[in-house]
Amino acid sequence: MKKFIGFVLILFYSVIGNSQSEILNIQDSTIYEVSQEFPYGKIHPQAPEAISDFDMLIGSSICKSSVLLQGGKWSGTFDIKWNWKYIMNGRAVQDEGWYHNQGKETYFTSVRAYNPSQEHWYVSFFTPTMQTTPRTWTGGRKKDANNKDVIELIEKKTNANGDMIWNVLTFYDISDSAFHWKGEIANKTKKTEQTFWKIDCVKSEKGK
Repeated sequence: MKKFIGFVLILFYSVIGNSQSEILNIQDSTIYEVSQEFPYGKIHPQAPEAISDFDMLIGSSICKSSVLLQGGKWSGTFDIKWNWKYIMNGRAVQDEGWYHNQGKETYFTSVRAYNPSQEHWYVSFFTPTMQTTPRTWTGGRKKDANNKDVIELIEKKTNANGDMIWNVLTFYDISDSAFHWKGEIANKTKKTEQTFWKIDCVKSEKGK
């Protein structure tokens, strides 16, 4: 009987010990997530160096935006609130936006994950009303024609004529206090480009 009780006690303390270990492991796996101390998360020290590409965007920004309308005219300026944070325990980035345009309330979010073997970002875009397969852009930080740092992301498509059409999203003039963004359609074969969306942002709350 004593041996049986001893066995039960050993089993009990073993289970408790394993449970406490699992709790500690879970805490370690979320230490760089959004928290009271880090409201926009934090980069994991073992994440690829490129995770810091978006570091100056992390936080909350108020932006002025306009889009190209049918007929070639630009819309009036509308405000966007654009928040950026680290997710996946500091190994990826998520941004979220809210805006009203022409009386329509709109939301969006993108998940940005870095592929170390291919050395570029994968960025997928989502809205709550989307009815098609999520679109994905790839790319990362580079130097532009003026040797300035930009973040360029490209979605490649083939049109009905067989021409390669690039949907290019570019972050530029990036600093701790502001950044700019533009969306362009580019036909690299004919070297023509058309800007379809412009956003200018000022940081209202920094993420670090």
